[in-house]
Amino acid sequence: MIRALLREKTSHRIGSPLVLAEDKLEKNESHMGRLLPEFTPLSCSNKELEARREMCDLIARAYNQRLFTSTQGTFSRRLQDNSFLITPYDVDRKYMEPADLVRIHDHQRETGKIPSRSVLLHEAIYKKQAHINAVIIAHAPNIMAFAVTEAVFDSRTIPESYILLRGVPKLPFGSPTMQPELAADLFKPDTPVVLIENDCVIVAGDSLLNAFDRLEVIEYSAKGIIASKELGEMVMINEEQMLEINEAFRLP
Repeated sequence: MIRALLREKTSHRIGSPLVLAEDKLEKNESHMGRLLPEFTPLSCSNKELEARREMCDLIARAYNQRLFTSTQGTFSRRLQDNSFLITPYDVDRKYMEPADLVRIHDHQRETGKIPSRSVLLHEAIYKKQAHINAVIIAHAPNIMAFAVTEAVFDSRTIPESYILLRGVPKLPFGSPTMQPELAADLFKPDTPVVLIENDCVIVAGDSLLNAFDRLEVIEYSAKGIIASKELGEMVMINEEQMLEINEAFRLP
């Protein structure tokens, strides 16, 4: 409750909060209850064990930085042979263990485990975007202020933000759940981050650390933009400077 009030107070600095209609909530919920069929893994490679440990380390880091809270927040990581790991549904992120993570293989879930309800979006991204090896969904408070208002997040604050985040489009509430294939199409090399109205931020990367870096940068960039409102208008990186950055860093 306190976290929600703080988020609302933060959002008022950049615009009026958007109220989510009850019918949209109900429609979205109706698409989130489907379970994938099960499969029993025959083995677990050293690379998968390492990936599980790395995911749990970063999940704990996200929790400690208040980028995740309670059972909210989803990590996934591509494995070999058409598989990926994803956080489970309704398990406290603070106490996540490597064995809790769910392996998804060929549209099947690891026996006895229930994956995050956004599993179909992650599956669609890995299927469509070969350059992406990790996806994170979070509800960090400062960037969520942009998700729950009409305010547009602009990454052109400092070069690091622009280079890591690029353009950050906003999709309507429910898009990743009801149209995961269409949402997955957005994650091109020049669009690694997408906001979902009244819901979350989705970040993708070529590695778990790359995706996590983007989550950190967008949250603290959003915090800086909101804080700057008390001082005056922000001066963004201009078009000429953007072209110089694109050329220097060979950005797509």
